[in-house]
Amino acid sequence: GIDDFFDLVESLAKQYPDLPGRRWAIDHCRYLSDKHAARAKKLGIQFSCGPKYVYAGERGDIGAFKEIFGDVAQDVVVPWRRLIDQGLSVMMELDQHAFHPMTALQTSINRKDITGKVWGPEQRITRNEALYTYTRWAADYTLKENLLGTIEVGKYADLVVLNRDYLTTPEDEIGRIDPLLTMVGGKPVYTEPAFAASVGLPTVGYQGDRSFWWRGTPEDAKKRGGD
Repeated sequence: GIDDFFDLVESLAKQYPDLPGRRWAIDHCRYLSDKHAARAKKLGIQFSCGPKYVYAGERGDIGAFKEIFGDVAQDVVVPWRRLIDQGLSVMMELDQHAFHPMTALQTSINRKDITGKVWGPEQRITRNEALYTYTRWAADYTLKENLLGTIEVGKYADLVVLNRDYLTTPEDEIGRIDPLLTMVGGKPVYTEPAFAASVGLPTVGYQGDRSFWWRGTPEDAKKRGGD
């Protein structure tokens, strides 16, 4: 379990004092209390947290933990707020086919599952914090903070142009935002056809069916039979 992991790392830290600075990491964030967050801070541990565990609701991990541990599950499954307030670096984790990247942002901000039910509202984070989980904190997590994470001289020009303002779009509609342009290393790897034509760029990247994406609305549940 997670406590056994912390016990192991703490014992190793006594033997290797520089261990906390090596940026160990834990994936998923499925059950983390205040005690765990404090121990992680002491050991310099980073986290990648999976919004799918909240978004799936009753049929996902947060629902399963609720059946086992009661309502406390809402506060300890993917507790972004707790980890960030502890001063920990947290990255957005996406490891589910068709889970749209913008839906992940939406879930971290509103804590709503696929049916619209709110789980653990005290663990919500701000839009800027959610954005950092994809950018500067993610760069730190991958040990590439000198190359990625922010747009500045000397770093890769990895960026997106979106069709709506992420900072002002209603929370429950963030999952509906789409890219118009995606650049990697300063080169376009995706362009939306109409946008590309309007600015004189070629249409590049995947242009096929997108209906399989989870887009962050209760209609997704109806479309998929509540899966």
